[in-house]
Amino acid sequence: MNDSIERRLEKMNQAEIRKEKTDKISKIVLDVIAVLVLVAVIFWGFGGADWVFRKTPDKPVSEFFYSLTTGETDKLMGYVIGGDEYLKALEEREKRIAKGEKDVPEVIPSATVAEVLGKYSVLRTDFGSKVTVLYKKEAKENCTEDQLADINQQLKEYQLECDKACQISFSVRISGKETITKNEVLDGTAITVRIDGRWILMPGSLEYSEVQQ
Repeated sequence: MNDSIERRLEKMNQAEIRKEKTDKISKIVLDVIAVLVLVAVIFWGFGGADWVFRKTPDKPVSEFFYSLTTGETDKLMGYVIGGDEYLKALEEREKRIAKGEKDVPEVIPSATVAEVLGKYSVLRTDFGSKVTVLYKKEAKENCTEDQLADINQQLKEYQLECDKACQISFSVRISGKETITKNEVLDGTAITVRIDGRWILMPGSLEYSEVQQ
């Protein structure tokens, strides 16, 4: 009888030990998951999303069209050669005006910035301020070594060099709510180049045209 009771107690003891181990492992797993979720929230909340997207080849193209919905081009300028400098010049001008300086000259955008802002302005004029954009990347093709060499030859004008380039094919549906042009589908292509880990638009490469429906 005593042996039977001892065996039963031993089994109960072993079962309790296994349960404690399982509970401990479960707690560790849950703690790890909680930490990962917290890290992800902090990462994405403090610019991580933008960091990831900047490493996506077609992000400069999609950002161009999505900026139409907000009416703001600050983020877009991060994907344009000379865009950061343009924003800094605008900010400096605003500071000088705020200080009461007179005859503060206008900021003249570079050719690369003016090209993108020009296309942006045309679409905003056509579709108005209340816009819905549905963007879709149709294809991404890595540029060959010969194409990359040609692109870098062109980038010498800006004292820049890329280590990779892609041709992006895309389609986009733009719907305006307050203009004559209500709904339009565009097909287009663009070349994006990777410089110092960041993808930006190749000057003169963003092209699109209306698709007849």
